[in-house]
Amino acid sequence: MALVWADVSRWESARIDDAVGVYRRAHATVVGVKQDLERAVNGFVSQGEGAEAVREKLRERIGAVDEFAQVLEALISASVRTSGEVAGVRSLVLAAIRLADSYGLVIGADGTVGVGASWVAPWSYSEVEAAELQAVQVSEVEEAIAKAVSEAEEVDADFLKALGIGKGFGAGGQWGWYASSVVGVTAPHMLPLFGMAWAGGLLEDQRGDQSWWWSRSSRRGARWGRGGGESTDSAQSGTGNKPGGLGKPVQGTSAPIPKISPWQYQGDSAVEGSGKHGQRAPGFGDYAVHEAATSAADVMAPVWPDASKNLLHFLGNTGAPLDINVDRMLEDLPEFQEVVDEVKHHSVRQALDAAKQMETATPVTYPFTTDWDVHYAKKRDDANWFYATGGYSYALAGTVTVYPPDETSSEWRHEVAYQVHVADRYNWDGSKQTQIGPLTVTDAQLAELHRAGIAREFDLVGQSGVRRVK
Repeated sequence: MALVWADVSRWESARIDDAVGVYRRAHATVVGVKQDLERAVNGFVSQGEGAEAVREKLRERIGAVDEFAQVLEALISASVRTSGEVAGVRSLVLAAIRLADSYGLVIGADGTVGVGASWVAPWSYSEVEAAELQAVQVSEVEEAIAKAVSEAEEVDADFLKALGIGKGFGAGGQWGWYASSVVGVTAPHMLPLFGMAWAGGLLEDQRGDQSWWWSRSSRRGARWGRGGGESTDSAQSGTGNKPGGLGKPVQGTSAPIPKISPWQYQGDSAVEGSGKHGQRAPGFGDYAVHEAATSAADVMAPVWPDASKNLLHFLGNTGAPLDINVDRMLEDLPEFQEVVDEVKHHSVRQALDAAKQMETATPVTYPFTTDWDVHYAKKRDDANWFYATGGYSYALAGTVTVYPPDETSSEWRHEVAYQVHVADRYNWDGSKQTQIGPLTVTDAQLAELHRAGIAREFDLVGQSGVRRVK
């Protein structure tokens, strides 16, 4: 079944990141089951024909579980690679939408292009010239839509190829799925054991969502490490944000969360970034490093999914921005959450002081933003995020509702709703190296791929869901 605009326009790479998290947890469960079975075999000391039959059955189960662990590893690697490719599709989708908006055209759910109410021909055009202009513009938008859908079909095919899964007609002409390179235990047989179900190629969660797993609603949401060291140099952060602080108070218990001033990369320097993209022609050594880095990223995807995803996106050479799953960062990096809590508490204290100073007798809500600051994901805390982003910039935006003392409480109270924004430039400083299994990949080598025009540095951006605290 061919993909259509209605499908492709909903693709978001951040949703694959959540799926990868599910697969990693399933993989950990499978590995745990295998270890339990191995302990059972090693601890089964009874002798005799019956005892040996039991041991043989246990060994068979160990083999089956081990094969399914390999299936999950392949699924994780393929999903991580696909995440970066879906980000490229998303860029094409947004480009088509922006082009239509610029012309005053609208794109229907089925991908058809219509004329919007805002479309106006230049005043000097005749009716025939206006019709010709409109036809040209509609054709341009249709081409942009076709490009996005075509790219999506290639991504879909690449994902299936990576898994060794193909589509074919089954009995009665219904679409079926087959696993051509997964032997012994296949996903349809084993997924139900871990709370997932295989339904015609769709992974169905326990809530019954039957959409493609990379187009489901979920939290938003991650850079190959800029080093083996843990620099805290704040010079690498962008400082494009206006000073943060409290906004004007709003009477009542709610107000919109304010927009934060966009993070801005301050440009390459002598200590960061690789300079102009494609400033020289690639050589054989560049292609060899590119291939080695790609292989390393694929191999490490089950262990470091976000680091792998970001490196693959860099190697994909699009330069398009890539989402960070900020909610998962906060879960995986307790120290980062502690820093966020401290910054949030500062805004709460400001709001409480302001409300007390104005001697409000009714609830009042203060919007707030914070300045962009820098935090560093340390390897000892989480190697995945250490290699995925290293140092990154963050800022908060939210509201603080202050309740003065009343008949229910003699204390001042507050409620907070906020979002955490994260941004970083995925680039190289040329002074560090990372051991990936048997391979050593240096910043200098990867920076040369950017200069050779076969990989491209990019921005990482993301925001958490709205978090509410009383």
